[in-house]
Amino acid sequence: MPQPTNVRLTREQEEALIRYLDKRIDSLKETNRERIEADADSWRRYNNDRSDRTGGVWDHCNTPLPLTSMVVDYFSARAHDELLSSRPFFQITPQGPADRDFAQTISRFSTYKLNDVARTHEEIDQALLSAFVQRAAILKAVYHEERDSYERVGVIALHDAQTGAPVEILDYGFILEDAEWVEQPDPINPGQSRLHLAADPSFILDPERYEWKPLEQPVAFERTLYAGPRSVQVDSQRFLAPITARSLDEADCIVEFYDRTLDWVMERFNEREWLKAKDYRAELASEDAEEKTPTQAAPEGSHPIESKSESLSFDPRTKRIAIAECWLTWDVFDRGTPSRIVVWMDIDRRKLIACEYQAIVSPTGKPPYSAITVARKPNRWWGPSIPEMVKAFQDYVDGQFNRHSYRNLINANPVIGQNPDAIIERKEFLDIGPGEAVTLEDGRSISDYLQAFVFPNADLDTEMLLDKCVYFVQLWLGISNVAQGDYSDVPQNTTAFGQDATLREAAKLARRFIRRCIAGIEHHITHLAKILFATMDDEEVYYYTEGDTSSVGSLTADAVRNLELNIRISVGRTQNAQAIQATTLAKQIVTEYVQYLAQAPQIAATVRPIYKQSLRLLGFDDVDALLPDPSLPEGAALMSMPPPDASDVPESARDQQNLAPFPDAEAANTAASIVTGPPPVLNRNQPQENNG
Repeated sequence: MPQPTNVRLTREQEEALIRYLDKRIDSLKETNRERIEADADSWRRYNNDRSDRTGGVWDHCNTPLPLTSMVVDYFSARAHDELLSSRPFFQITPQGPADRDFAQTISRFSTYKLNDVARTHEEIDQALLSAFVQRAAILKAVYHEERDSYERVGVIALHDAQTGAPVEILDYGFILEDAEWVEQPDPINPGQSRLHLAADPSFILDPERYEWKPLEQPVAFERTLYAGPRSVQVDSQRFLAPITARSLDEADCIVEFYDRTLDWVMERFNEREWLKAKDYRAELASEDAEEKTPTQAAPEGSHPIESKSESLSFDPRTKRIAIAECWLTWDVFDRGTPSRIVVWMDIDRRKLIACEYQAIVSPTGKPPYSAITVARKPNRWWGPSIPEMVKAFQDYVDGQFNRHSYRNLINANPVIGQNPDAIIERKEFLDIGPGEAVTLEDGRSISDYLQAFVFPNADLDTEMLLDKCVYFVQLWLGISNVAQGDYSDVPQNTTAFGQDATLREAAKLARRFIRRCIAGIEHHITHLAKILFATMDDEEVYYYTEGDTSSVGSLTADAVRNLELNIRISVGRTQNAQAIQATTLAKQIVTEYVQYLAQAPQIAATVRPIYKQSLRLLGFDDVDALLPDPSLPEGAALMSMPPPDASDVPESARDQQNLAPFPDAEAANTAASIVTGPPPVLNRNQPQENNG
């Protein structure tokens, strides 16, 4: 059914808008051409498809080495482990002051709806690979409804016993046998009860007046399979944005192309005096189910590649229309001030289907697109991809390897020169069977009969050059042999955590690309959460698990209306391990400080600034609460407490050698064990001597 719009345009204004979009889309296609072609080339390189190379050695030997694939797979696997390994991988909490229970309710509800129901982590996981292959992976936050309509025959329903007609209630429909009833006391007959329809308590079930029997006509049903926010990855060649824009939020025009069915189009169609819905529908009579927009199919386990679409010209009932969705900031009313609007346009017919303000369509008031870029250019929303960064190295390795392989191929099948007159049998070389002897003419040698040309061995350094090239790529990007599980050339380390520390150090450079993904993912989840809270029912039920216990909670729409959110990506396993180490060291510092307060209050005041600085370095903010001042009541209360017994001191505080080390703090590994008396001061800023 056609929908009204808040953007009231005259016919002249609408025509001017369409003319502007035609020229702007053509301009964006031209400026985005290089990005789209670069993304397509990067996907070919990632899949080791180098059929585009011709001429020279490539016509004889064209075997690409999987250097690009190795680098991309390494980073995408690390990104998955760092960003998506924990469940949930994000946390949503209100900004500003909020009680703990409400913040926990928000987090549990959003986790259930976005992660468990909408399966957001699966779409982001797929987008991570695109982020490392393309110049930017584009994610879109949309509101998606999936409904199913069907009919049932012979359904048992409530009928009027006198008329035989089925009972039908306004805004509810027929009363079927599975309807919900509520038993309440009968005010007319005390001590008895009667059944009220739960959907309409004013309706009372009277067995003498009503009866149950099958309906004569089929009953139509509709159920909602899914309704809520959904994460969608946009194909690179279907997305256009100004390449000079600092971010997609600041872009004045964003265009996305896709196909939609006739029902989808007519449901959103804005009817105007000069364009009626029935007239526009008549123009679509010749459409069929053929794909109208160039698409990128994504085979399982592969990358988005252009593929031949299925021929559906035989299906005239299913109609597809090519749509351009444009998020535009432009002075559409010619008032001197731009308006932020969304336009859906029929590309082939140059017809405006619908137009609305962005503030009404999007809960954030901004385009719902987020760009994940791992090597973002300064002041740009995109940046070079990993395949582009290693392109020169990939081409060099492939050139060296294939030239060497081609020379080996020639040497394995050498050019043979023969002189049949040098043997008595006068046979050609190909006529001589294996093991067959020939008789040489007098004064002739076998070299007079047969000679084979072999290229001189000038490839002694080829393998070394290949190894050096791969080595510098790994060194540059932070991919070490140790990180790939190769310990063959790693010297033995005498410390218990030597290899683990080496792995952490080797992964520091690699994390720079993964950290750059976080901003785009958090931006995308913010859009999803805004859509979730803007479209939720008056009260929704969610499920959450604590340990082995599953529980049910509820949240009302009024509680989250106009709520500002704080989105945070949960850290991965490596960061979790470091956080645990920091907590362990902080607990040790606090324990030592309490021991000083109980046994040597004078020293406690002296070492307190050092301990406070150590806690700040470990990432703790409220250090005054952790280390109370002895001159204040909190510190005096700790001084009056008896000193802790040795059995009460945690194992980590009694034996510092059991602590896992920090990369920049070897003192935690080498400090002496505490035996009796006040513990020694732990100074993490100065390395201590290792006494064995």
